[in-house]
Amino acid sequence: MKTRPLLEGGLRIKGFSKIGGVPDKPLISIVMAVLNRSWCVKRLIESVLNQSYDNVEFIVVDGGSTDGTVEILEQYNNQIDYWVSEPDSGIYAALNKGITLSTGDWINIQGSDDRLYNSLHLIAKNLKCTSTVYYGDLYYQYRLKWRGHGKISKYSILNNKFAHHAMFFSKNFFNEYKYNEYYELAADAYLVIQSFAEGKFRFSYLPILVADFDDLNGSSARLFDDRFYADRFKICNEFYPKYLVRLVWMRQLLVDMAYSLRVAKTVKTILNFLFKTAYCLDPPFRSNSNGERVSV
Repeated sequence: MKTRPLLEGGLRIKGFSKIGGVPDKPLISIVMAVLNRSWCVKRLIESVLNQSYDNVEFIVVDGGSTDGTVEILEQYNNQIDYWVSEPDSGIYAALNKGITLSTGDWINIQGSDDRLYNSLHLIAKNLKCTSTVYYGDLYYQYRLKWRGHGKISKYSILNNKFAHHAMFFSKNFFNEYKYNEYYELAADAYLVIQSFAEGKFRFSYLPILVADFDDLNGSSARLFDDRFYADRFKICNEFYPKYLVRLVWMRQLLVDMAYSLRVAKTVKTILNFLFKTAYCLDPPFRSNSNGERVSV
């Protein structure tokens, strides 16, 4: 079977590039992975190109689309900084490639079916510390809900309550971390769980609406990462205290039961209050052989 040759385009091919490292005007790289999304990709492209902030680099990695997506990318050869199309092993392989190709001081990841608000000029003012991950809010298209988590905690991270597409990572961050390509649809969750726990980078909330998230048609909304959810509690136990993982496991068990009884919304509200309260208290203790208190 013949392998399709690599296709590429954009301003970089013509010898044009953006400038990073400028004080008070950081270069922000928007990285997008796409495969056969001709029906929606224009919306994301236009939302990036129409930003009022003008120091933006746009990198697109296509996985070998055959539905007209590549032809759409070619239409923007004079506006997209760089795009490449060739078969790859999945979303996170494409994102890792795009991050390597980017030259920005800061990197934001967008899905091909999402839409970036005109927010980068507001975000850029706050991108000061390269050892910090800055994050804002998302609007969930299907649920018609503005999702703002405020200051995230170990508890919210373990419950997947974070806005990956609203996060801005420094180049230094991706010198330290990469997406784990073993997880096909939830490597972003693994990345945030690991990096938040290890504490090499702090996370700082910005009350800014960054993007629309397609929570109906997006791959992460429609499909289930069996590998990640099979490993979820093993992963959590690797990075977080066991007592907190037990709380999260108990909450999930009770929520699953509530769904079967069709009272999920009420039960989730009560559980969130109780478990957040429990998390704020001292962790449970037991006594060792010397009668000293040690954390469970």
